[in-house]
Amino acid sequence: MQKQRGFKMKKTYLFHTHILDLTGGSKSILNIAKGLNDQGHNVNIILEKEIVRYKIPDNINLYVITLKGIKKLKYNNFEDQNLSNTFLSKKQQFKNKVLNINLIRFLLIWLRYLFNLVQFPVKNYHMKIFLQNKNIDRVISSNMYSYLEHIFYYKNRVEKVFMSLRNSPVNVYQNRITAYILPLKYYYKNVTCIGVSEETTDEMKHFIDQINTKLVTIYNPFDIDAIIRKSKEKIDFEKDSFFVSVGGLNQRKRIDLTIRAYSQIKNKSIKLLLVGQGDKEKDLKLLVRQLNISERVVFIGSTDNPYKYMSKAKALVMTSESEGLPRVLIESLICETPTISVDCPTGPKEILIDELEELLVPISNSDETIVEKVREKMELILEKNIEINKGNLERFTYKNVIKKWELI
Repeated sequence: MQKQRGFKMKKTYLFHTHILDLTGGSKSILNIAKGLNDQGHNVNIILEKEIVRYKIPDNINLYVITLKGIKKLKYNNFEDQNLSNTFLSKKQQFKNKVLNINLIRFLLIWLRYLFNLVQFPVKNYHMKIFLQNKNIDRVISSNMYSYLEHIFYYKNRVEKVFMSLRNSPVNVYQNRITAYILPLKYYYKNVTCIGVSEETTDEMKHFIDQINTKLVTIYNPFDIDAIIRKSKEKIDFEKDSFFVSVGGLNQRKRIDLTIRAYSQIKNKSIKLLLVGQGDKEKDLKLLVRQLNISERVVFIGSTDNPYKYMSKAKALVMTSESEGLPRVLIESLICETPTISVDCPTGPKEILIDELEELLVPISNSDETIVEKVREKMELILEKNIEINKGNLERFTYKNVIKKWELI
């Protein structure tokens, strides 16, 4: 570490993640990396797979781990992509269909995990050489979902190692298929967990006897000025003429619940815009046709600027089955648009507080119950003006969040 003016110590950070695609998680990693870099720290990002959908600032180093070594990537001229739903190739669409079959999904997840495990000795050697040359002070991994062995690249080689918890730990380690062969305590020993919400951190305490690790909470940072600036971009829809859903069209986001709730509201003139892409697109379009609402539902596709839709929407609707700290809820509120959300694990109840609490839908094992409650909230939004207290968003600002990252 080097001393900076004002006696602040300059650190070297390394963020480890699977890929950098158009998701809230990737956006959060880049925001934190940029925030730390703006404060004078050295920042590196290392990927497990070379997929990058964002422009990377010149002074942030980007790498990918390969069997041949650590490859430096150059994406400073890479423009944010406005990807349509046609981005998914036929091969990928077929793969996603196969993965929807539970047994095949189980087998493929384990085969992929074992394939990565076989590569571990070679990649571990490359990482050892890489770390010896980089003098990394802090490693923050964002991959709590798969191939936990990557954490051994850093143990006993870096001063401090952290795992960023970007989803519900109970959902990841209990409710879905996550492949690992060692008890969790071996992966998490001497690793500090950083939850993106208090609820996420609290959930990790469920495993505390197994992992015996430190736990802290640091919210994701939001560039409020940039979001407001981008939100002013024009679109082809009138303000307050639509509800909007922003997120991947995948199983976890449960967009089908939003569509079904929307189909039951009394107002037949207001539209529903779906911003995002994913393997459930075909199924969701079929559902829209079956409900006879094709003329009122618009599939926008993916975009690097969802704020232009959020700012003009009557409300944003989120019906995910799990999250970490759902960015879209905070971004929508920054755009002064109310948000309806299922109280899924984790995060929504920490965002929708005070007057906004009435827009929170209790979680239920019954899809029908959720659909009915979401419909009620949509009707409420159409009848009532919802006030947004911007003071509650201060905890998510760059200044407040990056300061906490500097202290770890």
